[in-house]
Amino acid sequence: MTTAPRPAPAATDPTDPTEPSDPSAPSDPAGLRVLRVGEPSELLAESRLAMHADLRDSLVLIGHGGEGRPLFSRTDLRHVAGPSAPEHVEHHLTAVREHGHPRAVALFVLGDGHDDLPPGLPGEAAAMLGALLLRSARELLPEPVAVDACWVLGAGVGHRVLPGAFTRDGEEVAVSPLCPLVPCAETAAAAHAVLEGQAVAQVLEGDPGPAEQRLLCALGASLSGHGTLSSLPAAARAIGRGAADEEQRARDLPRVLAAAREVLHRVVDLGGGGTADPSPLAGAGPAAAPGGPVADDKGSTAVSVTDCEPLAELILLLGIGTLDWRLFALCVDHGRAEETPVEELLDRLVDDPDMVPHPDVRAGGDWFRDLERLRLVCEELALAPAGPASGAGDSAWRGLTAVLVLLQWWNHRFASAGDLVDELLEAQPGCPLAPLLTRLIDAPISPAWRPGR
Repeated sequence: MTTAPRPAPAATDPTDPTEPSDPSAPSDPAGLRVLRVGEPSELLAESRLAMHADLRDSLVLIGHGGEGRPLFSRTDLRHVAGPSAPEHVEHHLTAVREHGHPRAVALFVLGDGHDDLPPGLPGEAAAMLGALLLRSARELLPEPVAVDACWVLGAGVGHRVLPGAFTRDGEEVAVSPLCPLVPCAETAAAAHAVLEGQAVAQVLEGDPGPAEQRLLCALGASLSGHGTLSSLPAAARAIGRGAADEEQRARDLPRVLAAAREVLHRVVDLGGGGTADPSPLAGAGPAAAPGGPVADDKGSTAVSVTDCEPLAELILLLGIGTLDWRLFALCVDHGRAEETPVEELLDRLVDDPDMVPHPDVRAGGDWFRDLERLRLVCEELALAPAGPASGAGDSAWRGLTAVLVLLQWWNHRFASAGDLVDELLEAQPGCPLAPLLTRLIDAPISPAWRPGR
């Protein structure tokens, strides 16, 4: 967004984020493992696996020492690098303490921790950022947070910042010698996660991976010539716009969503679930012709034109209707015995602590990842030449983005929700949902449930 940086409120569950902080509530029992505070590579890998993100340019706090699992939370470095930096760091530390953790480990991640940086920058950043963090933690009211370790990671090395004799902005700190970082995939944390059944490669190598992303984009390009989308006005009339038809579309949505997800899974299987070697697909493989099948460079077909019908139907529903809230309601009610009226969704989520998201609709969960994949397909479809198909893709992308903002917010991933709102405003400044989503994130209005409790 173009607004001023929002203060970082509270971090949350061990797989999610908070306000400009992002708490993460890992699906694995990461809290049962020992935090290796002296091993920055392990801390970075644990954080990425817990939060299902690469944590680029972030301050990560790992709250511990209280009941339950450690709390992983994130805030963008841009929030802790300006005049309001002390306020943001204080909010972030307060969020950790309010979730019952009196101690914390801090990671300042420059780039992704391994990206090349100008010589000397990591050491200079360590002195400046470390001093800010240690001073804020010591002076926090009504009681301080004990910082067991403060690391600044960049250019493939880590600097540990400790109270010491070097004065920086009134804070005496000492910066350790360089500690080389091990690739996240080679850490003990990654090995433990594999044994626990986590899809490690999808987190550490990017999700979706290059092969999967290429196939999803090809699928979006293929849909641009799909008959249902190309004749959008006639299809819209067939579906109808009246109140009764709106209810029928809502009843159809679960079936259409399930069928569309099945198609996506066939595409992902062709790409090795995002973990396959992308090189065979990066060459001169056949491009997806509009309306044609999606295939890899060996001619292996993922989905046919007929298979695309459920995807086209879902995009049409989201593109011409007002079903984004209905889709969010499906996510909210997933795994629950009762349905939540759409008009009561936000009130229930804000007031009822028993409204806890199912693991499938948390970051890294099956539903969550499929919505992200659908969004990528719609983003590619929207790039098609101007016409009914690209318009439907654009509208569906907007609706899916709004749903993902609401899911991130419900999961206390406020920083990630804010990033999506920024993206939505940049692409579609006049989006009618943007004011509500912005107020939801900036207020901040928090869901009633508390991760990790």
